[in-house]
Amino acid sequence: MFCPENVHEVEIEGLGRLEAFPNGDALKYADLLGIKRYGLQNMGRYVLRWPGHCAFWNLRDLETGFTAMSRTVGYTASIGALMIGTGKITQRGLLSPVTDIPY
Repeated sequence: MFCPENVHEVEIEGLGRLEAFPNGDALKYADLLGIKRYGLQNMGRYVLRWPGHCAFWNLRDLETGFTAMSRTVGYTASIGALMIGTGKITQRGLLSPVTDIPY
């Protein structure tokens, strides 16, 4: 998502230069925006962030090659899977890390 080919810059008066990157299909908002009647086939939405935001997400641990995102999401998910696999978590459904997860 944060690859250079997916990011472009926009200039907004009073704010300056911002990075824009895709944030999903916006076609479901066409009716709300009053433009459904034009028969749109595709419509995107973008997020604007200060310059450097996208490059930050592509930072890697040079030793392991893991990105910041893979560490924060992947490690947490793998710990949860281990806890389920070893029987430390037996409940099903949406659990609270504060009240339902032993630590």
